[in-house]
Amino acid sequence: MIKIQGVNESNSAVDYPPIEDLSTIKKIITLIDNIEVKKLSPSEEAEILNNGKKLQQGGNYFILLINTKENDPTKSLCGALIVLKEGRLIFTDPKTMSGKQRTVSYITSDDASDIVGELLKIIENR
Repeated sequence: MIKIQGVNESNSAVDYPPIEDLSTIKKIITLIDNIEVKKLSPSEEAEILNNGKKLQQGGNYFILLINTKENDPTKSLCGALIVLKEGRLIFTDPKTMSGKQRTVSYITSDDASDIVGELLKIIENR
């Protein structure tokens, strides 16, 4: 299952209906599979996300890939992805998302605007 959180036009947080259709999930995974990434330092991440303010702007999304066969919620998260409407993708390491340490994030090495465009079509046209 894929859970999507975003921000609407009035900059309010929105939980979108989850994607459970296997063909749509496969399409999303195919889009993001084998993307080359580089690890972000804390300062790079803060700059790109404008200290988290970008996550509160309309048109940006947080995508969670969930293994629904895993009963333990701490183990069910398989991946997390931030889709920025400006054409950037940021992957977060789910193993570092819990606890007190900083979440480790990665950004695409190459231009991802085409992939972002395809992801936005899937997210916004369903």
